[in-house]
Amino acid sequence: MDSVNKWLTLAANLGVIAGIIFLAIEINQQNLSMEQSNRIATSTAEADIRDGSSEISQLILEDPQVAELLLKLTNNEELTAIERIRANAISLIMLQGWITTERYFDNGLIDEAVFSNSLSAIERIIIGLPGIRPFFAAQFEFRAESVNSPLILAKINEVLEEQRLNIEE
Repeated sequence: MDSVNKWLTLAANLGVIAGIIFLAIEINQQNLSMEQSNRIATSTAEADIRDGSSEISQLILEDPQVAELLLKLTNNEELTAIERIRANAISLIMLQGWITTERYFDNGLIDEAVFSNSLSAIERIIIGLPGIRPFFAAQFEFRAESVNSPLILAKINEVLEEQRLNIEE
């Protein structure tokens, strides 16, 4: 009877060891799956950012009026009512893209270098298109309370303020 108990105990212990090994394999497979999902999500987020820039470029290529509008915004020329509506839409599209980029950054889907590039783009666009500043200022005023993108809104406000001070000097 004693040897039967020893065999049963051994079999039970082997069953426990097999269960632990099986559990370790399952956890490892789940970790690999999560890593793959994270890589896919990161790639998708970076592709979304590139697609946003590509869409604006495509719009410029397909519609000469958009190119003319950007030229007017670059030269800070007076805009027609329709051009003001389009400039407002362009500023909103850009702002939404930057807000999305900050969300991706906050959620760890893009690294700091990609996000930093977006912050630099804000500065390049606001400085390079002086005619668009009032539209970004209006977007900032309208959305500052409702949008949870403190880094993007702070950067827009900082660049707008620097440009306002440069004009006053």
